[in-house]
Amino acid sequence: MIGYRLINPAANELAQATETYENASVGLGQDFLDEFDAALEYICLMPDAWHMIDNDFRRYHMHRFPYSIIYRKDGDDIIVTSIFHQHRKPNSWRSIQ
Repeated sequence: MIGYRLINPAANELAQATETYENASVGLGQDFLDEFDAALEYICLMPDAWHMIDNDFRRYHMHRFPYSIIYRKDGDDIIVTSIFHQHRKPNSWRSIQ
């Protein structure tokens, strides 16, 4: 199975979103992490299954939360470049690559 890694800005976005949800309701942050983990399992199993948004980048929409995972393949790895809140400006994820 393909592995994955988060670049620092994506890791920071993940931590911030988790904290925001946990502060809103105890346990909701963990629910967000659980959905993120499940999403990465799908992405690693079928990396080409989701919508291409740029030359090398794809987007997976999380189901319960208004976030997208922006990623690209790099050999046998998935590189997560953004955990993107869907209410942000659509192309602002590009500035953190």
